[in-house]
Amino acid sequence: MRNRAVLALTFTIAAACGGDWPSPPPKIGQQSWSGPDAILIRAPLAGGPARAYRWGRDSAVWTSADPAPALTRFLAFDEDQGVMLYVDAKGTPGGLDLRLRTVTPAARAPLQSLASVDGWAAFGISGKQEVTRLTPSGDWKHGTAFTPQMLLPQPDGSLIMLNDLGDRSVLRRLIPPESRIVDTASVPTAT
Repeated sequence: MRNRAVLALTFTIAAACGGDWPSPPPKIGQQSWSGPDAILIRAPLAGGPARAYRWGRDSAVWTSADPAPALTRFLAFDEDQGVMLYVDAKGTPGGLDLRLRTVTPAARAPLQSLASVDGWAAFGISGKQEVTRLTPSGDWKHGTAFTPQMLLPQPDGSLIMLNDLGDRSVLRRLIPPESRIVDTASVPTAT
């Protein structure tokens, strides 16, 4: 295993989820860390089973039943469902289910500008230049006259689409599954 290239992302998981410490803090006086264990999820760059390790330990505490594809990055983690969204080397999003130990592609084709804020919904732009939302309960598509340059999902479930038009940036907000734009703003282009 020492010769395998590994992509890693740290998550703190309590009962399969939760927390925000990157590593357990040191003991303070007589008290020691009593929160959730820090967990390191490792997925081989070339593909294969994903594994979870307790922070600072070298033996796996969890291994996926399905092999993961070659991954480029993780998008987000859904603490409620125990699912980590990823992007594979082809640009296709998928989910690593920590409870069921499964690895499932979320789309059949690659998407551009992939983003997620909650690990439940992934937004991207399809080859047909449609904005697409992928969720476990179903997919949604939104055709638009301006293909967004950036998708900014929000914690309330809405989506902000950003376009730079010359010296102005146009922000359009919608709330899927509705396709109606509910807010717009135009501001000077910023870096």
